[in-house]
Amino acid sequence: SCDGPAVYRSTNGGLDWTEHTITTEIGMHPALQHAHEVATAVDDEGNLYAAWISDGLMPWYAYSRDQGDTWSEPMMIAAPGVTETGFPTIFAGSEGRVVIGYIGEVNDVATNASNSGWSGYMAIMTDAFAENPLITSVAVNHPDDPLDVTSDCGGVRCGGFGDFIDVEIDDEGRPWIALAHNAAGFEEAIIGTLTEGPALYGDLDYLESLPVGGPSTLKMG
Repeated sequence: SCDGPAVYRSTNGGLDWTEHTITTEIGMHPALQHAHEVATAVDDEGNLYAAWISDGLMPWYAYSRDQGDTWSEPMMIAAPGVTETGFPTIFAGSEGRVVIGYIGEVNDVATNASNSGWSGYMAIMTDAFAENPLITSVAVNHPDDPLDVTSDCGGVRCGGFGDFIDVEIDDEGRPWIALAHNAAGFEEAIIGTLTEGPALYGDLDYLESLPVGGPSTLKMG
């Protein structure tokens, strides 16, 4: 909306729609690929979650427990050290459990600093309605193996990122993220998850550990 990030709701099968602004305090990035994007998800109990990229190029999140009529105070959910982000995506599991995916960089390639380039991140919450929810941040790729080395993926379409980024939760409650691996060529993708962590469906159990991946697991064929 003109006032800020918003969602649109229908209660009659799509015949009529109403606009619900999430916040007027945290705007959306004006670039085309961000200005229209509010990623939304609904958990098992009907609570609504939304994520968007702000005009400061950082990922923000809010939730609604009344079908979008009112919203929580927005919260910035980027991993420590991340300075620019893009392309948010979101998925919810059991009540109060949610995963948000996005791309981000710590140092821009133009600075020639170490740990530069774009990575894929997941922000995972199991207590989303808490006053100070715990956010577990996971990078899907190693800093020495960036997914893209373009200077400004937060403000441009940036190859396959615009078409291929998603998060899902499997039947065991494990969150997964899938992204383009632009630096390896447009025919390759990267799909990753936690090696250890909490289940986002069912009982709040600890997931079975998985082996560590790495660059050797990326090549297809």
